[in-house]
Formats: sequence, C-alpha cells, structure tokens
Amino acid sequence: MEVDSMLEMFSRSIEKFGVMYSNYICDGDTKTFLGILNGDKCTVTKNECVGHVQKRMGTRLHNKRKQEKLGGKKRLTEALIKKLTIYYGLAIRRNLNSVEDMRNAIMATLDHYCSTDELPRHDKCPKGVESWCGHTQNANETFNSTVWRIAPKHLNSGIKIVEIAAYIAGGMFNEGYSAVLKTMQLLDLIIRQQCNNFVKGADKERVTRQNRHDSFSSEEAINSPLTRTSGRKPVF
Repeated sequence: MEVDSMLEMFSRSIEKFGVMYSNYICDGDTKTFLGILNGDKCTVTKNECVGHVQKRMGTRLHNKRKQEKLGGKKRLTEALIKKLTIYYGLAIRRNLNSVEDMRNAIMATLDHYCSTDELPRHDKCPKGVESWCGHTQNANETFNSTVWRIAPKHLNSGIKIVEIAAYIAGGMFNEGYSAVLKTMQLLDLIIRQQCNNFVKGADKERVTRQNRHDSFSSEEAINSPLTRTSGRKPVF
C-alpha cells in the first residue's frame, strides 16, 4: 500500500501542482523507491534520513556485540555504542560537502576509542583549540585563546593592553580565576564575598568542563565553548 500511495503522489504532481518531484527522502525502504523509479519519467534522487542511517549503526554494533560476545567492562558497552552512534551521525551532518572529510571524521572517533598508550591512534583527531582530543590539544593555542578572550582581536588594543592581557591569561591558564583575585589584591582593590563565590564557581565549572572534554562523554566535548561564543564577540 505504501508503494502504491507514493507512486500516486509522484504521478499526479504535474496535474495538481504543475511540478515534478525530483527528490525522495526515505528511511531506507528500497521497495518504495524502486516503485517510484519504475513509475515516473523524471529522474528521482534518493535522500536518506541521517537519523535512520545513524540508527542502523547502533543496530549493527548491538548485533556485533551479541555475535562476538564483546560486552562487559571496558569493551563494547551500551554506553560506548551510544557514543559511537551519536558521533557517527554528527560526523555525517557536519561534513555534508566532503565525502573525504566525512570519512575522516567517522574514523577519528573510532581510532580515538581504539587508541592505547602502547599503540596511539590520534592522527585523525581534530587539532587546535576546538579539539575534543586531549592528545592533540596544543597548549600554546589554548593560552592564546585566553589572551584574545581578554583583549579581543576585533577591538583596537595597544601593546600595553596586550601585555597586561597576557599576564592575566598566564595566571588564569595556570591557576584559574583565583589568579585574578591575587592581581586585585596587589592593586589594593576590595575583594568581597561575591567575588570569591564567583571565582570558586568559575574554577569549578572550568574543571568540570575539562573533565567532560577529556572523557569525550557528551556532544559538548566536540562543540567547544569557543565555537558557541565566537559569533558574539563580547566587548569588555
């Protein structure tokens, strides 16, 4: 019935709307698509839903775990299958314009989880300040991002401002926001309880965020905070 219904929809498109459908979004059902190809004069392109493709990855991994008895601690666990499935879908969605980049992004996740201290496999992991892989994170790039967050590049700053920003960034990079309180003390500024509470909260969040990146346990591990804030360019 589904095949007949879709075939009727495609065949009456010119009569009802004056157009010919050229794309068909499906969930992997080949019977319906073949029915459209055989019953329509226009060349129809099949576009599969990424969600269904992602779901099939999870199904295959579950089947493989069952067949090969790969379950258990530090093996192909339910949590790991869920992560691999999610990042598989993300790799597809974020690299729609390049098959090669898509393949590298997919393999980067797999290699990352297969890597060991004896046999590291982080060649395909993303590099730079937005990297979710701690083995490719460049400390210099991370420090630079801290400097430019204090003295944004889109604002005109002289050498003295950049120098001060570098000193503050050095303290924050090594000791967290508590270094800012030390700077305030040297300037004889009054530090009230609200300031201390903010610093404790900010440092706690900083540690939590870093642990989340290191464990690669959520989508935020891929979406660096820098990505979310780069478009806003705060003025301070």
